[in-house]
Amino acid sequence: MGNAENAQITELANLLQSLPLALQQALAYINSEKILDSNFSIQNYIERFKQKQRSQELLDFDLSQHSNDPYSKTILTTWEITLEKIKQDKIIGAKAIETIQIMAYLYPDNILNSMFFQLPNNVRLSPAIHLLKAYSLINEGSEPHISTIHRLVQKVLRIKLESNHSEFEKIVQNIIYLTGDFTQNKEVMSHYFTFLLHMLEHKELTQTLDLQVNHRKILESLTYYEKDKNLLNDLFDFAYTTLSRENY
Repeated sequence: MGNAENAQITELANLLQSLPLALQQALAYINSEKILDSNFSIQNYIERFKQKQRSQELLDFDLSQHSNDPYSKTILTTWEITLEKIKQDKIIGAKAIETIQIMAYLYPDNILNSMFFQLPNNVRLSPAIHLLKAYSLINEGSEPHISTIHRLVQKVLRIKLESNHSEFEKIVQNIIYLTGDFTQNKEVMSHYFTFLLHMLEHKELTQTLDLQVNHRKILESLTYYEKDKNLLNDLFDFAYTTLSRENY
């Protein structure tokens, strides 16, 4: 490894604030590009990252209004670079984006891939999930049929999606459909609970969709599994770290 490449690695690490999640996504992107272009380098990615940062500034998108996490802007940039690449896949790109947008509102540590078979075009689901994993946007869970997603990736996804009302509403409708059997399925219950937590901030949309969301409804949803202490403890811990003190 030469001095020039060492310098590029250092510059990339500084640009990404040495954030492991961002570095993982950048490396996945670079490796993917090298499959088609062996000359694609770290420097090429650095240039794309800087270009994307400049375009975000031109759009005057103030992330600080949505998140006080100092790493959100970095993850937003790496995510958008990867998203643009996924969109170029005419066969499974749209399914991959739809899938990860739904995942942004689910319990992040235990997402059953089979949940998504209920949606249209499910023949493309398996390659779509594989594509998301290849770009390190999601990871394999404790079993191959389970996916996990980083909470910061979820946050950035929600921030971007909620700026597009029609797309946000479509994703919300899909989640309502996917979590409809939460009273019969413990795994689905954790996702329904998490979804309701996030929807507390969107009263107008929940009224439009006749999804009455309030603290009482969230607590009532837990009564179906009141004997499962491990599940309840996990969900309350998640609620504490997700909600503001006022909402909690």
